[in-house]
Amino acid sequence: MDYPYVVNFFTMLLLAYLYWKKPDSKYVKWAFALQFIFIAFRAPVVGADTWNYIRYLTGERSFYNADSRELESGFILYRNLLVQLHGSRFVYMLINSFLACYPLYLLIKRYSSNVPLTMAMLSIFNIYTTYFCALRQILGLAILFLCVLYVLDDRKYKWVVFLVGTALGYTFHTSIILYSLIFVAAYFLKIRKRMILILCILGSAVIGVVLQSFNVMQAFDWFLSLNFDATERIQGYMENEEVNEVTALFISLRPTMIAILIYSLMEKDKLDHWLANIYFMGVIIGNLFISVPMIHRITMGMMVFGPIVFTWIFSKKYYLNLRLRSMTNAVLVLFFLYFSQAYIKNNLNSNIDLLDSGRMHPYQFVWEDYNNHPSIIYF
Repeated sequence: MDYPYVVNFFTMLLLAYLYWKKPDSKYVKWAFALQFIFIAFRAPVVGADTWNYIRYLTGERSFYNADSRELESGFILYRNLLVQLHGSRFVYMLINSFLACYPLYLLIKRYSSNVPLTMAMLSIFNIYTTYFCALRQILGLAILFLCVLYVLDDRKYKWVVFLVGTALGYTFHTSIILYSLIFVAAYFLKIRKRMILILCILGSAVIGVVLQSFNVMQAFDWFLSLNFDATERIQGYMENEEVNEVTALFISLRPTMIAILIYSLMEKDKLDHWLANIYFMGVIIGNLFISVPMIHRITMGMMVFGPIVFTWIFSKKYYLNLRLRSMTNAVLVLFFLYFSQAYIKNNLNSNIDLLDSGRMHPYQFVWEDYNNHPSIIYF
């Protein structure tokens, strides 16, 4: 079993339970600290591309990977600045993790109703995969998340700042322009009816997951025909042959089931909150484009809000209505029992493919000998 993943998940669940029983800032601090250690103190071979980008940042190699496309200018500047530090791989892991995670932590701290629970949900929402692997993308998203916070604060020139942040994030990863457009659309989306949200999610699941009748390439033709750098990245995710089979139907429907649970139990006045809308659009897009290889690389920037929105189940009505609280607790117990056993199974040795392109296994800490890790041996 890949114990670090399992221990991390159940530690966060324990902190979430303790916080639910007695809200205390120490549980929040512990959750943040332990999660940062889990991400930043991993060996620089855990996660696809980690081994490539760490050696590129340290100057051990002069190229990022075998991709013939040019790297974004902001990331090249970032690399040139880091090389001047002449630091160890661990130093760069710390810097990358802090810059990528801090804006997300700010969002979680400000908008989560139970921070440790949100941290636990990162595992269920499979957020680690991208935060371990996609350095350029998460650095670009980090900038965009700061802009989201700025807009949520309703500060002066908020949309000018958002536009500037989009341009800056674009220089780290061209997909940021797509995220920015979706975020703006989500800001002005006003669906206040719970049933409409649930029906939209169900409808997208039926069309995209069950019937698989959504014509992906036709829907993307207009975007790909623009023929600029961002479309090149997106098209790469669409045509990548590493993942060319849709997983079992039940597993494919998990995001839909989680979303329906959230929107069924979430407090009514937050149904059209900006963060909830971004997550909603992520679920819809993920369902409709499920046949697209690596679709998670496109939707991750939206789905990352799911662990925050999930905690909005614990609303004022939850605490005031004994019947609702009892029903919600029963549903959540079943929910976590199912996903806990599923998470354990996914990390059992018999279910771990060391040749998987994600290179998430085995998890190792930076102080361990990682010279025999699959990232080095097989890739």
